[in-house]
Amino acid sequence: MQQGIVAVVLSNEESEQDAQLIKSMCHFFNIPCLSLQSTSLRDSVSDFVTFLGPSRGAGARATSEFLDSMRWTGFLLAYQHGTDLEDLSPLMQYKEIAETGGRRIHIKVRRLPNNTDDYEPFLKYVKTRLKQTNIIIHSNNITVLYNLLQQARGLNMAEPPFSYVFTNTDLSLLEDFLNNMYGASFHCNITGLQLVKNDPMMKTQLALTSEAVYVVGMAIYRMRELGHAPRQSSVMCDSHDIWSDGRIMNDGIRKLKLRNQLTGDVQFKENGERDDIMYHGVGRINSQFVKSGTEVI
Repeated sequence: MQQGIVAVVLSNEESEQDAQLIKSMCHFFNIPCLSLQSTSLRDSVSDFVTFLGPSRGAGARATSEFLDSMRWTGFLLAYQHGTDLEDLSPLMQYKEIAETGGRRIHIKVRRLPNNTDDYEPFLKYVKTRLKQTNIIIHSNNITVLYNLLQQARGLNMAEPPFSYVFTNTDLSLLEDFLNNMYGASFHCNITGLQLVKNDPMMKTQLALTSEAVYVVGMAIYRMRELGHAPRQSSVMCDSHDIWSDGRIMNDGIRKLKLRNQLTGDVQFKENGERDDIMYHGVGRINSQFVKSGTEVI
């Protein structure tokens, strides 16, 4: 904090414990924090934390829009970590019978095996015991997605009637891997979400990080134009200092409205959450992922 920091960017890669510590420090020192992570029920209220990433459960709500068009009568929801359940609650509570034209939706929830890249036993269990062909996979690790699809193909689970929906917004990045390794051998439905708008596609984490840096830079630029540029100053932990211009800088960030950025328009609600986040639906057609629609969450 002695270097005159004007903002902190909190990565998705930080553990929950470290993330909470960083947010607490930013709140204490009045230093704006731009979080790429989703909001959590465990987050304490802070005027100095602004969330550039989607809100918790936004991806699950967008995924539910796919289910309306697919008219599934049931599905398996497979997740990787226990902490994912908070993210997935909109899917676990998917639609009352009255909202689905009288169709009864059967939902099975299972956790993916941990500390392994061998998913064949799990896939065999899904195929022979659960007898489920509609599968939603929730994992932030794109390697898990690749391994699952690779091993599903070996079990003849890459053909109809099997159908997969992935909540990972980097799904489209698997296109070259799937084509180079297996050609057009995946004939099942593979659907997912995409947050990045530009072409060629880049990782969501990289896009959000780039946007966070741009947001900080634009906030300073526009404040200078108005003659209210924040003054950098060092803060000392032992002296219980706070940054006197921290609140001005924080307000400058939250009042920004930036159009056509890497993940769409960037603007924030009063509580610091990202407003009107937009997902593209993507599906694999003729061995390539194509955008199929847009949902505003």
